[in-house]
Amino acid sequence: MKFGVKDFQTFGPKAVAGIGKLPDTVADRSLPIVLQRRKRTEPVERWREREGRRLGTSISKAFDAWASTAMPALQDARPDIPLVLGDRAADVLEPLLAIADMAGADWPQRARQAAVTLMGEVDDDAVAIQLLADLKDIFGTREAMATGEILHQLAERDDRPWATWSKGQRMTGHALARLLKPFGVVPSGPVRFGDKVERAYRRSAFVDVWDRYLSGGNDDGVSEEDEGAERF
Repeated sequence: MKFGVKDFQTFGPKAVAGIGKLPDTVADRSLPIVLQRRKRTEPVERWREREGRRLGTSISKAFDAWASTAMPALQDARPDIPLVLGDRAADVLEPLLAIADMAGADWPQRARQAAVTLMGEVDDDAVAIQLLADLKDIFGTREAMATGEILHQLAERDDRPWATWSKGQRMTGHALARLLKPFGVVPSGPVRFGDKVERAYRRSAFVDVWDRYLSGGNDDGVSEEDEGAERF
Protein backbone atom coordinates (compact mmCIF):
# COMPACT_ATOMS: atom_id res chain seq x y z
CA MET A 1 0.00 0.00 0.00
CA LYS A 2 1.42 3.38 -1.02
CA PHE A 3 1.01 6.59 0.89
CA GLY A 4 1.15 10.07 -0.57
CA VAL A 5 1.31 13.59 0.80
CA LYS A 6 -1.48 16.05 0.12
CA ASP A 7 -1.70 19.67 1.23
CA PHE A 8 -4.97 20.90 2.69
CA GLN A 9 -6.05 24.49 3.25
CA THR A 10 -6.89 24.31 6.94
CA PHE A 11 -6.76 27.97 7.91
CA GLY A 12 -9.98 29.64 8.91
CA PRO A 13 -10.56 32.76 11.01
CA LYS A 14 -12.32 32.12 14.30
CA ALA A 15 -14.07 34.33 16.83
CA VAL A 16 -13.48 33.13 20.39
CA ALA A 17 -15.41 34.68 23.27
CA GLY A 18 -14.58 34.16 26.90
CA ILE A 19 -14.26 35.62 30.39
CA GLY A 20 -10.82 36.52 31.62
CA LYS A 21 -7.60 36.08 29.65
CA LEU A 22 -6.90 33.75 26.77
CA PRO A 23 -3.92 31.37 27.04
CA ASP A 24 -0.74 33.09 25.86
CA THR A 25 -0.34 30.69 22.93
CA VAL A 26 -3.76 31.76 21.65
CA ALA A 27 -3.65 35.42 22.65
CA ASP A 28 -0.43 36.28 20.80
CA ARG A 29 -1.92 34.84 17.60
CA SER A 30 -5.21 36.69 17.98
CA LEU A 31 -6.63 40.14 17.39
CA PRO A 32 -8.04 41.10 20.81
CA ILE A 33 -11.41 42.84 21.09
CA VAL A 34 -12.07 43.72 24.72
CA LEU A 35 -15.71 44.11 25.76
CA GLN A 36 -16.98 46.18 28.67
CA ARG A 37 -20.24 45.95 30.59
CA ARG A 38 -22.44 48.80 29.44
CA LYS A 39 -23.86 51.40 31.79
CA ARG A 40 -27.56 51.88 32.32
CA THR A 41 -27.14 55.23 30.61
CA GLU A 42 -25.81 53.56 27.45
CA PRO A 43 -28.84 52.10 25.63
CA VAL A 44 -28.23 49.65 22.80
CA GLU A 45 -30.52 48.05 20.28
CA ARG A 46 -31.51 44.49 21.16
CA TRP A 47 -29.96 41.76 19.03
CA ARG A 48 -32.26 39.58 16.96
CA GLU A 49 -30.55 36.81 15.10
CA ARG A 50 -32.92 36.71 12.13
CA GLU A 51 -32.34 40.41 11.46
CA GLY A 52 -28.62 40.03 11.99
CA ARG A 53 -28.44 37.22 9.48
CA ARG A 54 -30.33 39.28 6.93
CA LEU A 55 -28.00 42.25 7.31
CA GLY A 56 -24.93 40.02 7.49
CA THR A 57 -25.83 38.21 4.27
CA SER A 58 -25.92 41.43 2.25
CA ILE A 59 -22.59 42.56 3.72
CA SER A 60 -21.04 39.16 3.04
CA LYS A 61 -22.13 39.24 -0.59
CA ALA A 62 -20.65 42.72 -1.01
CA PHE A 63 -17.33 41.53 0.45
CA ASP A 64 -17.31 38.49 -1.85
CA ALA A 65 -17.79 40.70 -4.89
CA TRP A 66 -15.04 43.07 -3.78
CA ALA A 67 -12.59 40.29 -2.90
CA SER A 68 -12.85 38.66 -6.31
CA THR A 69 -11.26 41.75 -7.90
CA ALA A 70 -9.03 42.87 -5.01
CA MET A 71 -7.34 39.55 -4.23
CA PRO A 72 -4.51 39.74 -6.83
CA ALA A 73 -3.38 43.13 -5.55
CA LEU A 74 -3.68 42.05 -1.91
CA GLN A 75 -1.60 38.92 -2.50
CA ASP A 76 1.28 41.07 -3.78
CA ALA A 77 0.87 43.79 -1.13
CA ARG A 78 3.68 44.49 1.33
CA PRO A 79 2.19 47.04 3.74
CA ASP A 80 4.41 48.99 6.12
CA ILE A 81 4.11 47.48 9.60
CA PRO A 82 4.83 49.54 12.76
CA LEU A 83 8.08 48.43 14.37
CA VAL A 84 6.43 48.14 17.78
CA LEU A 85 4.44 45.12 16.59
CA GLY A 86 5.98 41.72 17.25
CA ASP A 87 6.33 39.04 14.58
CA ARG A 88 3.09 37.23 15.41
CA ALA A 89 1.12 40.48 15.66
CA ALA A 90 2.57 41.50 12.30
CA ASP A 91 1.44 38.19 10.77
CA VAL A 92 -2.09 38.69 12.08
CA LEU A 93 -2.38 42.33 11.04
CA GLU A 94 -0.54 42.39 7.71
CA PRO A 95 -3.59 41.50 5.56
CA LEU A 96 -5.74 44.01 7.42
CA LEU A 97 -3.17 46.76 6.89
CA ALA A 98 -3.01 45.85 3.19
CA ILE A 99 -6.79 46.22 2.96
CA ALA A 100 -6.62 49.57 4.76
CA ASP A 101 -3.97 50.79 2.31
CA MET A 102 -6.20 49.77 -0.58
CA ALA A 103 -9.15 51.59 0.98
CA GLY A 104 -7.14 54.83 1.05
CA ALA A 105 -8.33 58.09 2.64
CA ASP A 106 -7.50 58.02 6.38
CA TRP A 107 -7.84 54.24 6.71
CA PRO A 108 -4.07 53.49 6.56
CA GLN A 109 -3.38 55.78 9.51
CA ARG A 110 -6.43 54.64 11.47
CA ALA A 111 -5.60 50.97 10.92
CA ARG A 112 -2.01 51.37 12.15
CA GLN A 113 -3.10 53.37 15.15
CA ALA A 114 -5.58 50.64 16.05
CA ALA A 115 -2.94 47.95 15.48
CA VAL A 116 -0.49 49.61 17.86
CA THR A 117 -3.20 50.17 20.48
CA LEU A 118 -4.42 46.57 20.33
CA MET A 119 -1.18 44.65 19.89
CA GLY A 120 1.68 47.07 20.44
CA GLU A 121 3.03 45.49 23.64
CA VAL A 122 6.23 43.89 22.39
CA ASP A 123 9.73 43.35 23.73
CA ASP A 124 11.69 46.34 24.93
CA ASP A 125 14.33 46.01 22.20
CA ALA A 126 11.87 46.63 19.35
CA VAL A 127 10.14 49.43 21.27
CA ALA A 128 13.46 51.08 22.09
CA ILE A 129 14.51 51.20 18.45
CA GLN A 130 11.19 52.79 17.54
CA LEU A 131 11.73 55.27 20.38
CA LEU A 132 15.17 56.19 19.06
CA ALA A 133 13.73 56.82 15.60
CA ASP A 134 10.97 59.03 17.00
CA LEU A 135 13.40 60.97 19.18
CA LYS A 136 15.69 61.62 16.22
CA ASP A 137 12.73 63.06 14.34
CA ILE A 138 11.55 65.10 17.32
CA PHE A 139 14.98 66.56 18.11
CA GLY A 140 15.61 67.77 14.57
CA THR A 141 18.56 70.13 14.84
CA ARG A 142 17.96 71.18 18.46
CA GLU A 143 20.85 70.87 20.90
CA ALA A 144 18.68 69.93 23.88
CA MET A 145 15.06 69.25 24.79
CA ALA A 146 13.28 69.32 28.13
CA THR A 147 12.05 65.91 29.24
CA GLY A 148 8.51 67.21 29.55
CA GLU A 149 8.51 68.51 25.98
CA ILE A 150 9.88 65.20 24.69
CA LEU A 151 7.11 63.28 26.45
CA HIS A 152 4.47 65.67 25.12
CA GLN A 153 5.63 65.31 21.53
CA LEU A 154 5.89 61.52 21.83
CA ALA A 155 2.31 61.35 23.09
CA GLU A 156 1.15 63.40 20.08
CA ARG A 157 2.14 60.53 17.76
CA ASP A 158 -1.12 58.67 17.32
CA ASP A 159 0.38 55.63 15.60
CA ARG A 160 2.79 54.94 18.45
CA PRO A 161 2.30 53.38 21.91
CA TRP A 162 3.67 56.36 23.84
CA ALA A 163 0.30 58.02 24.57
CA THR A 164 -1.11 54.85 26.18
CA TRP A 165 2.13 53.38 27.46
CA SER A 166 0.98 52.13 30.87
CA LYS A 167 -2.67 51.41 31.71
CA GLY A 168 -3.84 53.95 29.15
CA GLN A 169 -1.57 56.70 30.47
CA ARG A 170 1.20 58.34 28.50
CA MET A 171 4.86 57.49 28.95
CA THR A 172 6.55 58.96 32.03
CA GLY A 173 10.05 60.34 32.42
CA HIS A 174 11.02 57.22 34.38
CA ALA A 175 9.84 54.90 31.58
CA LEU A 176 11.68 57.00 29.01
CA ALA A 177 14.90 56.80 31.01
CA ARG A 178 14.52 53.03 31.48
CA LEU A 179 14.28 52.41 27.73
CA LEU A 180 17.23 54.67 26.95
CA LYS A 181 19.55 53.42 29.71
CA PRO A 182 20.78 50.31 27.81
CA PHE A 183 22.06 52.63 25.07
CA GLY A 184 24.02 54.70 27.57
CA VAL A 185 21.69 57.68 27.14
CA VAL A 186 20.83 59.46 30.39
CA PRO A 187 19.25 62.84 31.18
CA SER A 188 21.64 65.77 31.42
CA GLY A 189 22.01 68.15 34.31
CA PRO A 190 19.89 71.29 34.60
CA VAL A 191 19.34 73.10 31.31
CA ARG A 192 17.84 76.56 30.98
CA PHE A 193 15.07 77.07 28.43
CA GLY A 194 14.11 80.75 28.47
CA ASP A 195 13.23 81.57 32.09
CA LYS A 196 12.92 77.92 33.17
CA VAL A 197 15.54 75.41 34.28
CA GLU A 198 14.46 71.84 33.54
CA ARG A 199 15.71 68.30 33.34
CA ALA A 200 16.53 67.56 29.74
CA TYR A 201 18.26 65.36 27.21
CA ARG A 202 21.10 66.62 25.06
CA ARG A 203 21.48 65.84 21.41
CA SER A 204 25.12 64.89 22.01
CA ALA A 205 23.98 61.88 24.07
CA PHE A 206 22.10 60.44 21.09
CA VAL A 207 24.41 61.05 18.14
CA ASP A 208 26.48 57.86 18.43
CA VAL A 209 23.39 55.76 19.23
CA TRP A 210 21.52 57.09 16.20
CA ASP A 211 24.52 56.30 14.00
CA ARG A 212 24.70 52.75 15.30
CA TYR A 213 21.05 51.77 15.39
CA LEU A 214 19.33 53.91 12.75
CA SER A 215 20.11 54.50 9.11
CA GLY A 216 21.16 58.01 8.20
CA GLY A 217 22.57 58.93 11.60
CA ASN A 218 23.71 62.54 11.91
CA ASP A 219 26.71 63.77 13.88
CA ASP A 220 25.97 67.47 13.53
CA GLY A 221 25.13 69.83 16.34
CA VAL A 222 26.92 68.28 19.30
CA SER A 223 26.88 70.76 22.15
CA GLU A 224 29.66 71.36 24.65
CA GLU A 225 29.48 69.94 28.16
CA ASP A 226 29.59 72.68 30.79
CA GLU A 227 28.90 72.71 34.49
CA GLY A 228 25.65 74.17 35.72
CA ALA A 229 22.70 75.16 33.56
CA GLU A 230 23.18 75.88 29.87
CA ARG A 231 20.94 78.22 27.89
CA PHE A 232 18.97 77.18 24.79
